[in-house]
Amino acid sequence: NLLKNSPQQLQIDLLINGDNKIKNSNFPNNIKIKNYLNNILDFLCSNKYDQIIFYNSKKIYNSLLSYKKINQSIKIYEIYHSDFIWPDSMATIENRINIDTVFKTSEVVGKNINVSNQIICPPPLDFARFNFSRKTDKIKKLGFIGRLSSEKNPLLAIEIAKELNLPILIAGDGPLKKEVILQLNNNVIFLGWQNPIEFYKKIDCLILTSEIEGLPNVILEGLASGLPIISTDVGGISNALLNTNSFIFEKNNLNINNLKNFIDNNLSYNYKNILKAKEYDKELICKKFFDEIIKDFKKPIEINIKNNHSIIEGILL
Repeated sequence: NLLKNSPQQLQIDLLINGDNKIKNSNFPNNIKIKNYLNNILDFLCSNKYDQIIFYNSKKIYNSLLSYKKINQSIKIYEIYHSDFIWPDSMATIENRINIDTVFKTSEVVGKNINVSNQIICPPPLDFARFNFSRKTDKIKKLGFIGRLSSEKNPLLAIEIAKELNLPILIAGDGPLKKEVILQLNNNVIFLGWQNPIEFYKKIDCLILTSEIEGLPNVILEGLASGLPIISTDVGGISNALLNTNSFIFEKNNLNINNLKNFIDNNLSYNYKNILKAKEYDKELICKKFFDEIIKDFKKPIEINIKNNHSIIEGILL
């Protein structure tokens, strides 16, 4: 959404990493698509860019530090999504040398980052894509959609559904797929990958049971669909769900009776959630993002973004 809503004075190079297949090439005319080069430092040196944006990669960051020595005038921006740690994650680095600005999805993530210019920039929501038609059957259904992995904890969502004696639809894929399939019965239904917008039409309540998050798209999409939401209190979720029709609980501290009361009284289509979702509409978020990017420049800016499969992880110059 950031790329699709970029100002026309920006020239964007989209670099694809991985299988060289572009799954979504619906970009505006000011975006050029190139294959990603393994030696990023050589590539940077051979192109004259004004800015770099990278997304949560220590390997990219280390290359940028080397490039900064060559081109000291370059502006470096980081998009910081969550505190989740993996081998290439930036979450373990507190002293970020030579980063000018950090865009964070929420004020509660990256608290140890020592960059002075930090801007809260949530994921942009394509609000207009969501419609508000509801399912017609009377059976209450929970829904979980996302990566089937330990940090998303889909097995907890299934356990909660069983405690509530409610059907749950599971959409997604990942390393815990086999464990999820072992839990299947008449009330636990696995759908695999689904179109999120169509999936939300099939359920009465969205449930998110993550161990760690930044501000996940699924929360914003659930709000835009008018769904009540049940979620663990992690990352920026509680702020996003403030004054909405939602039930938030601490990890490992769920009062099932309170949740049953919420289910009995709050599973209805809710315009309050839809209004909240509008705060994250792509036009507002993208304007905030690109206003920061272009404010120090009086000339056209060239942007180069490396895209690693489904997430932006790269460089913007």
